[in-house]
Amino acid sequence: MRNILFLHASADLYGSDRSLLRTVTQLDKKQFRAHVVVPVDGPLVDELKTLGIPVDVFNTAVLRKKHFNLAGLFYLLFHFLSAFFYLKKLAKQESIHVIYANTSTVTVGGLVAANLGIPYLTHVRETVEHPVLYKKWLGAYMGTFSTRIVAVSEATRGAWIGFVKGKDIDVIPNGIACLSVQQADLRKELHLPAHASVIGTIARIHPQKGVEYFLSMAQKLVEKSPPLYFVVVGDHAEGYEKYVHQVQQYVEDNGLSNKVFFLGFKNDPLAYLKAFDAFVLPSIAPDSFPTVILEAFSQKVPVVATRQGGALEMIEHGVNGLLIPIDNATEGAEQIYSLVKDEAQRKRMSLSGHEKFQTHYTLEVFRKRINAYLQAV
Repeated sequence: MRNILFLHASADLYGSDRSLLRTVTQLDKKQFRAHVVVPVDGPLVDELKTLGIPVDVFNTAVLRKKHFNLAGLFYLLFHFLSAFFYLKKLAKQESIHVIYANTSTVTVGGLVAANLGIPYLTHVRETVEHPVLYKKWLGAYMGTFSTRIVAVSEATRGAWIGFVKGKDIDVIPNGIACLSVQQADLRKELHLPAHASVIGTIARIHPQKGVEYFLSMAQKLVEKSPPLYFVVVGDHAEGYEKYVHQVQQYVEDNGLSNKVFFLGFKNDPLAYLKAFDAFVLPSIAPDSFPTVILEAFSQKVPVVATRQGGALEMIEHGVNGLLIPIDNATEGAEQIYSLVKDEAQRKRMSLSGHEKFQTHYTLEVFRKRINAYLQAV
């Protein structure tokens, strides 16, 4: 039995958080035992406890852009040192054999692993573009301390391959279960006409997630027939409360208040996803591997995504979804509308997406890959 200490950067239940849950629950229990450390309390902690997986809450000096200033650097240094001694003690107490950073933004485990002489794995889920100096430093750090590095997509691997010296980067895409869920009755909940079409997105409200871009496309579609309504499922990212106000003000200023609905965080996002006539991923920055596309595939919901990041690996334009530009709301809106008004196309694409999911991205496929990867360490 090998004990693995997983370090994660948050305690919510969004993409990377759910990826962590899938990883620790798909381990071969005859070979591996997971112990998780997260920097704050949150719903992820409750989920882990419910599953019987040991979890600690301790500030692990997660790298965030808000810390890229003098005061922030002192903050990171203090908590990095505190986390180093805390994790070193924990690793000894729990007889940890491997430290596994579930994101490149938690780096302290590398130094702990080096000090203890045990393997350190980095699971890269981010494609960092700026600042370049930070990217160079992080790439060098991963190359120096990681025993092995795995990326969540080929796009992510490509973004880091020139910055991580002396190490190969493997690729293991996420996989999810194909769940049978009860569809939310959105039309009843939001008092919409029975014949209305609902276009939705599921994302944290953050500039890079493209919520404003989604709204700008919605603005160009509100007068179309049949009537279209737009739904955003997800709450704001930490530190972006003002941005939420900015987005809501955009809705009011452009007369969209009766067409756009912000539903906040939902414990059952798949139920709402299943109710969409089309799902839109409007990210305007590279999204390493948007698992929500897999969720749409699994529920046979047609997908429209911006041409960036992992979406380019998941979607074949015109076959199992549509790819739209990241900076042309007019063209994006036209493609969304062409899909909404063509039921045959929606059905064909949703079935093709489901087929690709079943072939490449099921939980069983992921389970085999991640256990084989850990066995080789």
